[in-house]
Amino acid sequence: MTRRIDTHTPNSVAAEPATVAACQRDLGSPQDRANRADAAARQSEATSKAIAERSDVWGGRQ
Repeated sequence: MTRRIDTHTPNSVAAEPATVAACQRDLGSPQDRANRADAAARQSEATSKAIAERSDVWGGRQ
């Protein structure tokens, strides 16, 4: 069984065996996962704030 992982080039894909170590590398460390979760939460909050500001300008939700 192989798994396909994205590389830095969007259209380039590399295949390597689906080992436990390879999958753990894909997930990253617990700190990496926490950092990604924090970044996603900040992005979500910023999007919600932008939508709220826009709806105030246009007089309600669109």
